[in-house]
Amino acid sequence: MAHGTTIGTARAVAEISAGDVVAGVQIEAPLDRVFAAFTDPREILHWWGDAAHDRITEWVPSVDPGGRFRAVGVMPDGKPFVVDGEYLEVSSPHRFVHTWKDNRDHAHGLVTTVSCHLEAREGGTHLTLRHTDFHGNAAALERHVKSWPPVLDALARFAEGDAPAAL
Repeated sequence: MAHGTTIGTARAVAEISAGDVVAGVQIEAPLDRVFAAFTDPREILHWWGDAAHDRITEWVPSVDPGGRFRAVGVMPDGKPFVVDGEYLEVSSPHRFVHTWKDNRDHAHGLVTTVSCHLEAREGGTHLTLRHTDFHGNAAALERHVKSWPPVLDALARFAEGDAPAAL
């Protein structure tokens, strides 16, 4: 069984039986621009989140295989959150894979995997994101199927040169 969420041009679908989220967006910007917007801490703080969605306030990455990242942010209700992870694979500007350990899922010991594949297509870049390894944690799966479309939509608007999300 699958269900999905669409925001702007971004869409995420959860394959419930597999426990995966697959999200995608077409971005009218070159590969290098999209990759940088999604991995550079000087850029990511300008677009990730707004008052209606989780907002990143600190992003400290080491975007190399074995490198770690830490994202600190605020949920719409004002509560803080932290996501930590390790880059497993980096092939700039086409692909990166990292683990995702969200403190909201810590009680379950859940560590998931996020894979981003960027492909040059006519008019720009197509980004496909797979968030896997939810291992039956329906609440975490549902939260992420709802949260990835606004993130990818904000990324697309920022990379295309439109105004970033209100911070």
